[in-house]
Amino acid sequence: MMRKSLFIVAVVLLSFWGCKRESINPYDAIQEEDTTEVVTEFPVGTFPHLYQKIFKPTCANSGCHDGSFEPDFRSISSAYNTLVHHPVIANDETNSFAYRVVPGDTAGSLLHERLLRFLPNSSGIMPLAVENNSDWPSKRNEYIAAIKSWIMAGAPDVAGNAAPALNTNLLPMNYGLAVFPQGNTTTQFQRGNPGFAGIGPYIINGGISDVYIYPWDDNAGLFNYQLLSWELSYSVTDFQPIATGLFFAAPVVYSNDFGGSTAPFSKLSSIDFSAYSGQTVYMRIRMNDGIQAEDNFIPTANSNPFWYAVYSFQIP
Repeated sequence: MMRKSLFIVAVVLLSFWGCKRESINPYDAIQEEDTTEVVTEFPVGTFPHLYQKIFKPTCANSGCHDGSFEPDFRSISSAYNTLVHHPVIANDETNSFAYRVVPGDTAGSLLHERLLRFLPNSSGIMPLAVENNSDWPSKRNEYIAAIKSWIMAGAPDVAGNAAPALNTNLLPMNYGLAVFPQGNTTTQFQRGNPGFAGIGPYIINGGISDVYIYPWDDNAGLFNYQLLSWELSYSVTDFQPIATGLFFAAPVVYSNDFGGSTAPFSKLSSIDFSAYSGQTVYMRIRMNDGIQAEDNFIPTANSNPFWYAVYSFQIP
């Protein structure tokens, strides 16, 4: 069986609906230890953290938001895409709400309001029931505050980018990263000790590694991207590419996405890391669905620094 990805970002909602070696290296001060796996949580205030702590353990109950009803919290991608600027299906008696989540507006976000009060014409305050593995009863106020904070911050997407404007083309997104020795799809590389932004880099033992990603776009789907490429850099502060390449379609490999759900990874690039021995390099993905005017980078200059750590590789 494949080893679990180091991202445990549990999910489920409660409602409806380079080139310079002298560049700063956040890992320079980290002491390596013999460790196999590092379980890491996404930072508080990010959507993956909400998914990990709230949506998946509390709302993806059988017969509820497990695909039976929207919003769909079966995965981190379906959760975000059925919440932000997503039209409501059920409403109160006066049709007060248009969308499940309105960036910057908690009072206009049905998700938020259904957690706080009974709305006429609704089934009640959400969640209607909780599973035994949910800590919602003890952390209700904390979790509602986290959801409010995320909405008021503009409901940033999974990678921390600003939410797309209403009725605009969604930017393509990557929802997972899995790294294997070349030709080996059963034993993933593991991450080292957490340091920069609370997560460790993938420890790449060997020259060529198979790097899989799990992209999705409302227009391009899985296969019809105009551009799907990667860049490597030594620096997160001055991202000067030291190498570039493309992702290609490949036989599906199953691994955990950033939400901790099993997903089919079908985009692969075999990257030779041998030239970076003794160093840490950072990746960013470049995506274009053929409709957007400019390429989308993940992470971007505005992303939480955590994301640079997510896409990092250390070569002993």
